[in-house]
Amino acid sequence: MIRFNDGSEKAFDIESIREMYPREKIAETNPKVRIAIYETIPGYSVGSIKFYTDATASISGINATIYVTDSEAGTVIDLGIINYTTAELHERYGSNFLGRASSAASFAGNAADNYYTVCLPNENGTAFTLRADYTLEAIDGSGETINVTDASVQIPAELTYWKPGYAYTYIFKICDNYDSWTGKSPAELYPIALDIFEFDSLGGQATR
Repeated sequence: MIRFNDGSEKAFDIESIREMYPREKIAETNPKVRIAIYETIPGYSVGSIKFYTDATASISGINATIYVTDSEAGTVIDLGIINYTTAELHERYGSNFLGRASSAASFAGNAADNYYTVCLPNENGTAFTLRADYTLEAIDGSGETINVTDASVQIPAELTYWKPGYAYTYIFKICDNYDSWTGKSPAELYPIALDIFEFDSLGGQATR
């Protein structure tokens, strides 16, 4: 039995729940998360990214994923396939490369959903890790490639307080100047970093 504030009652059944709380309405109130990646490596384009689902997995896939940092087989969020851009100059593989500026970052997911994935609230904050392999390809036509394996970066718990009614964006950068957050020692160099964090409140102004 469902009892309302006005004292009225209604039998508890699945159809009643669906009528009062349609799936699309629930999705509107849950937090939404999206990620994007861009690169600024002189002389190279970056593409063919594959992602891992935990810290120990030896096999990676093409869907962008982030996983709870402190668990070997914990929560994994699948954010969809990266939407690549076109070749810059003389790369061999056509439109299989990341955007080359933060304003042109390559988002994961479905464009029709503005690249957001609906997630459960995470109001206490949890550190997540993005772990990936990718390929650098020279833009001079030489065909030179460099394979980068097991690159990883943390999204700190302080940036994952996901609350209902908010949308969160994490933009990562692959570059040769590592001055952004990696979640690791700042005295060392790492190939991927969290560069921009944004959140929107019910379609309001984004904050970086």
